[in-house]
Amino acid sequence: MSREAGRHVFFRVGDGVLLVFNPVTTLKGDTLPPHGARGPGHFALGIRADKLDDWRRRLEAHGVAVEQEVEWPRGGRSIYFRDPSGNSVELITPGLWGLPGGW
Repeated sequence: MSREAGRHVFFRVGDGVLLVFNPVTTLKGDTLPPHGARGPGHFALGIRADKLDDWRRRLEAHGVAVEQEVEWPRGGRSIYFRDPSGNSVELITPGLWGLPGGW
């Protein structure tokens, strides 16, 4: 959607927005409170429950190993894998948090 070179990029994701920061720049806190992390982090992306198997197959087809799969006691399922920078990426289906919107 937009970007500020060397600082951040906005992506449209469905009806929402994903903002990715460059931690080297944003940890300085020059225009906002400091953002970012050092070392591998974790983030989760919510997906439809009926798409989890499709995502697993897509990851496997691209040589991405699924590290763990979890079926949560309150509902919802997650699969975990690593991105090229070593971050833990979680794909999660609705149900885990019991929120009114299904999440």
